[in-house]
Amino acid sequence: MEHNALTLTLRRILRSAEEEDFVFTSDTVKQWPDDALDFFEHIGVIGSGNNATGIFCEGCENRCWVEPEYVQRRGKGPQLAHCCANREDTAFVYHPLDTLKTWRVNHRELAREIAQILDLQGVVDEISQDRFWFLGSMLGGKKTRRFYLGRGFNFDDGQQLAGIADEYIDSDSILFVFGEVPDEAIWPNPGGMIINLAGIVAITKDEIILDSVELVRVLKKRKSALRPFPTPPDATWKKLIIRVLPPEKEGLNNTHVELQIGRHVEIRSFVEMGMFDDRTEPKEPSFAWTLLLMLAKNRGEMNWSTEGASEKARSHMNILRNCLRNVFQMKDTPIRDYKKKKGWQTEFTLNFKNASP
Repeated sequence: MEHNALTLTLRRILRSAEEEDFVFTSDTVKQWPDDALDFFEHIGVIGSGNNATGIFCEGCENRCWVEPEYVQRRGKGPQLAHCCANREDTAFVYHPLDTLKTWRVNHRELAREIAQILDLQGVVDEISQDRFWFLGSMLGGKKTRRFYLGRGFNFDDGQQLAGIADEYIDSDSILFVFGEVPDEAIWPNPGGMIINLAGIVAITKDEIILDSVELVRVLKKRKSALRPFPTPPDATWKKLIIRVLPPEKEGLNNTHVELQIGRHVEIRSFVEMGMFDDRTEPKEPSFAWTLLLMLAKNRGEMNWSTEGASEKARSHMNILRNCLRNVFQMKDTPIRDYKKKKGWQTEFTLNFKNASP
C-alpha cells in the first residue's frame, strides 16, 4: 500500500473526530486507497457503526437519496433493492448488503495507540467519556511531561470540557487534539501545550507513527513567545501607559505597542504580548489584539455605540484581561466591568502614539 496516501487518509479520519456523531459511509470508504479500510479496521482506528437508513443511488445520473429494502434474489441471495422512476430498462436497482454499513472513529483505541507509540508510563484513563483521556507520562530532563488526548472542544459544550481539562492540564502538560486547536473564546488560557494530532501522525511500514521531526518543530513553534514586562512590585495599573505605534509603512497594520511604567519604556509586538493566533504561520494577531486597538482608538473606552463593538468583542474582553495580566504580572483587573452609559474602561492609559489630544 502507498503509505503517503494512507497517511493523508488517516489525517482526514482524525479530523472527522472533531465532528459530532460523524460516520463514514460506504460511499466515503470507496474513495480511500485500496485495502485502506481493512488496514484501519485491523489496527483499530475505526470500527463498525450503526447501519445507515438510506444511500445515494448510483442507478442513474440523478443520484437520488433512497431507502432500499432487503430482498431475496433467486440465484443471488439477499440484497438491497429499490424502485427507480428514472430507469426504463429495469424496475429495480440492486445493491450489495454492505452498502448500508457505516464506520466510526475508535477514539479509545486511538488513545491507547498513541500512548504505546510514545512509550508513556502509566495506564490510559478515560476522564470524560469519549472526549478526554490521560495517556500517560514521560520523564524528560528534570521535568515529567503528562500527555492527554481530547476531542470536541469546539462542540456546543466545549467550554464545559475545557473546564474539566483545566483541572488536569498544567504548564508541563501536552494535549493532543484530533483536529484544530480550541478557539480562544472557548478556552482562553490553556495551561499546557496543545498539538494538532492530525498534523504529526503518519503511517510507515504498515503502522502508525508520530513524525518526530514534525513533533519537535511543533513543540518549538508552540513555545510561548510572551515576554513578561519587568513590572515593579509596587506598580498599579494606573501607572501603566500603552501607546499603539503607527505602522512603519503605509498600508500595514498596527503590530507594535510602547509600554511604559515610570521611566522604564519597552516596545513589544503583538506576539510578545501573547496576543497571536498560534494556529497560523506566520503568526497573525488574535482578536484580543484587535480589541486592544479598538480600545486605543477611543482612549481606553468602549461601549455598544463604538465602531466594532459586538458580542464577539464582549466575549473576548476577559481574554484581553488575561493577556494583560500575564504580561504585567498584576492580579487586579486591567479593564473595568461593563457599566451602563460608561461601557468598558481601562484602568491604564491607552491611546495611539502622537495622537492629537
